[in-house]
Amino acid sequence: MTELTFTKSFLSTLDSRPIKLPADYIIDPKTLTLEHAYTLPKMPPPHPPMRKPSPSTSTAGTSTSPSDPNAIPTTLTVTLKSSRNPPLELKVEDVDVNLTSVLSLKERVARELGLEGTGKVKVLWERKPVGDAKSVKEVLGEEGLRGRGTGVEFGVMVMGWSAKDAVKKGEKTGWALLVLLVRGRKWMWMSLRRRRMGV
Repeated sequence: MTELTFTKSFLSTLDSRPIKLPADYIIDPKTLTLEHAYTLPKMPPPHPPMRKPSPSTSTAGTSTSPSDPNAIPTTLTVTLKSSRNPPLELKVEDVDVNLTSVLSLKERVARELGLEGTGKVKVLWERKPVGDAKSVKEVLGEEGLRGRGTGVEFGVMVMGWSAKDAVKKGEKTGWALLVLLVRGRKWMWMSLRRRRMGV
């Protein structure tokens, strides 16, 4: 048999068979031979359930859990203390560490001492003056706030303070009381006079 004859017979055999399997094609399972055992693929492990955040869990900068020693408080009781003239120990409660600036603390000291403006007041942290624009959190830092609890103490220094400043403050207060007393007596005298005149 020549190659040409073999090729023609082979092609004629292929032509007699259907190219596509029909829709109702069924293969006899008895004719199938499995060479190896068929195993199903392994399923991936299921995702672990999401943990619900506990109330004591805190994010950086917003921790309010008092039981956590490493918690970062959002509010503090700030003590402004001066060991020199003038002697001062001023407590400011519920100070927001993010919003309260050093300037606002200086204003509280100036009001307490009766000073005009904050030019003479210096707020100290670790014996060094701090800038007015910084917040309490920026001065202390996160590491300084962590585990601090509910209170912090700042030093206060008043430049050029003398006993005359205290005397001036007392004089202003005394003059204000004297004015109120004089006005009160004048009003009482006028009201008595009107009653006598029958007005």
